Amino acid sequence: MPVDKKGLLDIINSLDSMLSSPMEVVLIGGSAITLLGLKEKSKDVAFFYGHIDDFELFGLVERLSRDYGGMRIDVWPVSEMLMHKEGRIVSQKLPSGYLDMCLKVDNMEFKYIDLRILNPIDIVLTKVWRLSEDDIGDITHLAEHYQLSQDALRERFELHKQGYDGDTRRYESNFKSLMEMLF
Repeated sequence: MPVDKKGLLDIINSLDSMLSSPMEVVLIGGSAITLLGLKEKSKDVAFFYGHIDDFELFGLVERLSRDYGGMRIDVWPVSEMLMHKEGRIVSQKLPSGYLDMCLKVDNMEFKYIDLRILNPIDIVLTKVWRLSEDDIGDITHLAEHYQLSQDALRERFELHKQGYDGDTRRYESNFKSLMEMLF
């Protein structure tokens, strides 16, 4: 069930109202791109989280999903992103300092949530391993809007590659294809 910017903010506000202490939320993927206004809808809500007990958050996410008609909500601790792909789990450890590079969302008031958006260059590079048609569209919007340079993408890709435990040949091949498409 796709969610637009308003729906995404409704879900985040609902989560905020369920909390009793501060929590860090870093939107990623389509959720981040939707909140940035570069995509009309995201097929899910996805974010990294910090400063909350895993089991507490999982219970809240289950409740939110139910309250929002079965909305898919994917969450990962800020330390590591695990992806289920073709019968296996692939993990992507983002480069150190990625949280410092996140975009702070200051124009929205939450009681407990510290809302951020994954840096656009990191959003692009987390989409490289899959590189679906939708991912290519998202990447193109981000690259054009933020004027991402070849050098910046290549430099950051090398850091991403160090934290990737999947098939690095495929990851490198997808990145090369992406660079050819963009530049």
